[in-house]
Order: sequence, then structure tokens, then C-alpha cells
Amino acid sequence: MNFLYSLATSILVLALCPVIILYRMITGSKRQGLAHQFGLVPVAPKAKTDKEKTVWVHALSRGEVKAAQPVLKRLGEIQPAWNIVVSVTTESGFQAAIKDLPEAQSVFYHPLDAWPCLTLALNRIQPNLFVLAETGYWPGFLSALSRRGIPACVFNLRISKRSIERYSKVSRFLNPPQRFFNLLCLRSEESKADLDMLGVSKDRMQVVGDTKFDALQVRDSKPPDHPLFKIPEGVKVFVAGSTHRGEEEILIEAFKNLQNYRYPLLMILAPRRIERVEEIENLLKAHSVSYVRRSGLDGDSLVKESFVLFDSMGELMQAYAMSDLTFVGNSLVSPGGGHNLLEPASLGKPVLHGPYMEHHQFLAQSLDEESAGFEVKDSTSIEKTWIRLMEDQDLYQTVSQKALNFVETNRGASISVAQLISKCSGI
Repeated sequence: MNFLYSLATSILVLALCPVIILYRMITGSKRQGLAHQFGLVPVAPKAKTDKEKTVWVHALSRGEVKAAQPVLKRLGEIQPAWNIVVSVTTESGFQAAIKDLPEAQSVFYHPLDAWPCLTLALNRIQPNLFVLAETGYWPGFLSALSRRGIPACVFNLRISKRSIERYSKVSRFLNPPQRFFNLLCLRSEESKADLDMLGVSKDRMQVVGDTKFDALQVRDSKPPDHPLFKIPEGVKVFVAGSTHRGEEEILIEAFKNLQNYRYPLLMILAPRRIERVEEIENLLKAHSVSYVRRSGLDGDSLVKESFVLFDSMGELMQAYAMSDLTFVGNSLVSPGGGHNLLEPASLGKPVLHGPYMEHHQFLAQSLDEESAGFEVKDSTSIEKTWIRLMEDQDLYQTVSQKALNFVETNRGASISVAQLISKCSGI
């Protein structure tokens, strides 16, 4: 069945090759990585000594790059002679890897999961080890590694309950991708139990925690010294980060019900995808609320509007630092999946999230159990949580400290992951 998959994807990619090239050239999307996707990745340097090994690390997008950052730093300390190359899938991941992974000798887009592309890429890199951060694995690629005898490791493995059920149904005919890994560094015992159901060998699994904790610097909840823009005195700030379609409507409704509450309120909306900015602008206009784009403000600008709409990337952490309360998107509307809750928590900010946190369920549940996070289901529950925390400052300070403590006490996974990767079979 794995052979049939590889054959089918190879035929499909070859058939669609002109369409893919035309689309990339017209839209500009990942144009710089077009050659990479067809296997023309940068050639890895050849080893000069036995200690020099080439390690191919894949980090799907910006979130996975952040998870990889502390691991690669530790790995570089343990194995300074290793040559590390990094592949990504998204444009945001590419930019983040260039900026945040100085250990990488090259950064490129992962080749398409088709035999000709994979073969060309593997021949150019000739890795001794493949390391995956969280998710983004391809069956054809993992099969190609296995045929060449190249060991594969994964850390922070992310797999949803739906995926577990789906893999269970086809495991008789198609090996679940997780079985191809020689080492699986997991975030929780729950993940280990799920993979055990898929027939993954227990001696390949290690529960070590989440490396994203190590990528964050725990800070107090004081306002930043150099804010992105000025907030009028007495105004409370609610930051909604990484929002998806359907969530802004709920947040605007909550805002309209809270705007006449005791404290003046400013809401900062940071959509996950910048291309949705005009869509959200139309929504704000339809609700007759005043707003300004982030690009229209500087450090000396005093915000007079009710909303600030982010139309640029890379400033969400600074926005969280300016907030009194935060919400993390892709969690209010089904199917969701959630995004990183640790960023606002590391700043001592109470974190709200919706019920659809399947991709980050362990973190959401852990934060909620520590009373540092709060699940909300609609505008009414958002309003109630806001009022509760704003009315009781002692409770607010307690929640803030619990968020900081939660991040601090869960550090250290990256050291264990780097040591385990270093000892992975075949190296």
C-alpha cells in the first residue's frame, strides 16, 4: 500500500507540475521555494570527519520553528560537529527559521511528497538523521527514509484524536506514519497511550514534555517599556490573537456588550492570516465600531479608536505584553484546533480559549486546571470572564502568577530531547 501511495503521488505531482509552477509564478506564493519543492534543495556540505553528521530538521511553520529553536541550540552544544539543515512548509515558517535558527546551515522548503522530488532532495542532502518538530510528516518521505536506513526522530509529537481514529481504521493496509520513527519524544502520557493503540513500540517512546516552554522567556506582567502605541489612561486592553473566520464576530459582540462597562475597553484583533484584514474591516464597519489599522500607528500614537486591527506579522507577543486579558484563536468555532497558549501565559496574562483546542488539548487542559486559563464558548462567557477578572484584582493577580509559574515549572524538555536525538540509533 505504501508503494501504491508513492506511485499515485508521483503521477499526480508530475501531472500537476505545470499548474503548480503557473500558480506559484502568478500568486508569488512560495515562489522562492519552487525549486526546493521539486527536490532542488541546497546541497549539504560533505562530512570531513566521522564526527560530522548531517541532520535534516523539518519545522512545518512558525510555531514548529519556535519549538525547534531551543532543541537546536542544545543539540549544537552537544554535537558541535553536526551540520544542521532545516526545511519548512509555509512562508511564515521560512522567515522564522531564517531569523531564529542560527544553527541551520541552510533553510529551504520541504520537497513535495513524490518519488522524483524526494529522491533528488535526499541525494543532495544525504542526511544521517531526520528530525521532525511536532507535525508535518509525509508518508512517502518517511518510507523513503526507511528504505535508505536513515533513522527518524520526532519531538513534541502532535496527533489529534480524530487522526488516531483514522489511522486505526487503515493500519491493516497502511502503516501509520508514527511507526516509521525510531524515536518519539512525547509531551504527555496521554500521547503515549494513543500511540500505543496504533502499535508504536513502547521502547521507541519517551515522555519528556513540551520544548515550547524553553523557547519562552518568563516575564512579569508589567506593561512593556517600549509599547507599539500609546493606550489612553484608564483603558483596559483585550488582545485576541491568531483569530480565524467566525471568531471575530463573536468577539465584536462581546466587546459591544462590554464597552459601556466600568472600564473603557480597547480590543486588539490579530488575525492568523493577514490576507483576511479587509474581510475583518468590513465586519467592523458593519457593526459600526471605530478601528484603526496597526500600520497607521507608531510608538507615539495615542489610540482613540475602539479596535486596533493588526495588518502585519511578528508583533503579537508585544501586543500580548500590552494586554490586560488575552484570547487565543482557532478555538471558538468548529473544527478549530487551537494555537499557542503559552505566549500570553509566559507574560503573566490570563488566557481565554474556546472549546475546540484539539491540537493543543493537553496545554489547554493543564492551564485550565492550574486556573491560569479559561475556556469560553460564546460572547456571553467571554463577557462574564472579563467582568470576573476585572472586578476582582486579587483574583487577577493570582491568575497572573499562576500563569507565570505554569510556564516556569514546565521548562527543561529541550535538554532531554537534544540528548535523546544525539543518542538516536544510527548516529
